[in-house]
This record gives sequence, structure tokens and C-alpha cells, in this order.
Amino acid sequence: MPGRNIAEAVDKYLHSLQQSASCLTRAVLRPSGYEPDVVLVLTFSDPSIEVITKTERVLYFSFAQNFSISRFHRVSTEAYSYVLEDEHHNEIVAYHWNPRGEFTEPHLHVGFAADQGLAMRKVHFPTGRVAFEEFCLLLINEFQVEPERSDAIDTLKTNLRHFRMHKSW
Repeated sequence: MPGRNIAEAVDKYLHSLQQSASCLTRAVLRPSGYEPDVVLVLTFSDPSIEVITKTERVLYFSFAQNFSISRFHRVSTEAYSYVLEDEHHNEIVAYHWNPRGEFTEPHLHVGFAADQGLAMRKVHFPTGRVAFEEFCLLLINEFQVEPERSDAIDTLKTNLRHFRMHKSW
């Protein structure tokens, strides 16, 4: 959804992503800038964020989205990386999409911490593009990550519906 100016466009883009992130952490997402027509990065200050599961296991997740701002004040996602790691920072799963990279299709990696020596971490399992909210729901529902908010599931589902209504792909 475009804004009236660059700051408003980035704020609209950042608002729902930060709200979704707040379902898992109190860490704050930070854009690398506000320049139009260049690729910028949105990420946390720390490379990975600690989360706790219902069984008190420590896991870490990371988030990075490359984005650009058009001259019409519309923000577009250019690439993403959502990664879940074990307590030793070994990758469990990673969702990637980088249409300018070596492997351009959206895909999933099964990491060292999950592959049991089967060398699956080099395989690019195809996926469609994955919304950050879908990744957050996966962490809560499948990896039993304790949400930071009592309304986390509802918030993520609402933001996912909103994202799907306004996405450009």
C-alpha cells in the first residue's frame, strides 16, 4: 500500500511486520534507510533473536527482508530470509527468496540441526513465497515457541490476511 511520502510508505510496511515480530519478541525491526530506488534492508539489531519453547528449549530466529521504495512511495519486498536455529545456532530450517541470487525461486533449506547427516542442508526445497506471518505461525504451532503476546495467533492471522489483500505478487 503506497504512502503519501517515503516515510509514511516505510512506516506502513514496517508497522505490520513489527506487530507480527512482537508476537515472538520485544526486539525492534530497523530499516537501513529511506532512499528511493535502491535496495534497502529491514532486520533486527541482533543477528538472531532468542525464543523459548513450551518445553523451555532455547531457539533462535532471524529475519531479513530486502526492500525498495518506488518513486510513487510504494514499498516492495525484493528478497527475504527467515531462519530458525537451535541453541547452538545450527540452522534447523531457513526460508529464502532472492530473485537476483544464484537460486532465484523461493525455497526452504533443512539445516544441519534437522538433517541427521543426510546432507539435506544443500537441497533447495521449492516453496511459494512465504510471508513472515506464516513463518511466525510455524514457530508457534510446529516448534512450540511461546508467544510474547496472548493475542499472537489472532494478530498473525489478521496481518497475514491484510498482507495477502495488498501483496503485489
